[in-house]
Amino acid sequence: MQYLLSALIILFVIYFIESKLKERLGNNIFESFKNNFNVINLVSFSVLLASFMLLVSILLENANIFVSSRGQFSISSLPYIIFSVTFVPLIEEYIYRYLPYRIINYPKYDKHIAVISSLIFSFSHSAKGLEYFYIFCIAMIFSYIFLKTQNVLYPICSHSFYNVLVYLNFYMGFDNVVILSIVIIICVLVLCRKILIKKLTS
Repeated sequence: MQYLLSALIILFVIYFIESKLKERLGNNIFESFKNNFNVINLVSFSVLLASFMLLVSILLENANIFVSSRGQFSISSLPYIIFSVTFVPLIEEYIYRYLPYRIINYPKYDKHIAVISSLIFSFSHSAKGLEYFYIFCIAMIFSYIFLKTQNVLYPICSHSFYNVLVYLNFYMGFDNVVILSIVIIICVLVLCRKILIKKLTS
């Protein structure tokens, strides 16, 4: 119940902020969703990036750079997991990726915004040592994705898929490097399908 209430509050706050910003700027977050929108590209790219990030973290765990952790799944933790893979990516990407660029709205400072928001994003997470740098790199990648696509759905979906894989790894020991590598290759092929078709048919 508390997660449902939190989700409703989050949606209300975003709606309130967006309605105020629309009065000032004349557009809203939903118009961002239309930029470079393609379902296949969105899903493929999100799965690709999430798989790659998890693969990197697993390799760092195997190299004893990161501390690996496992847990026992409990049905009581399901509401928190659902909340973490849906509303957490939404609110974090809205606050750290979308909102700063929207409020400042000055492309000259995009790189500065990316660095500052990524630093704040990193230290808002509980981590140790080099894990902060890893989170910072992820945040910078999300910022780059948003700036290139101008569509906040890309970092939101990538963030969501990553959280799903993290929970699978945490509860099920989903640390098969081969499987993740195959997923990455498939996603790359899907994303490059137009180039491949053109090459094969020429």
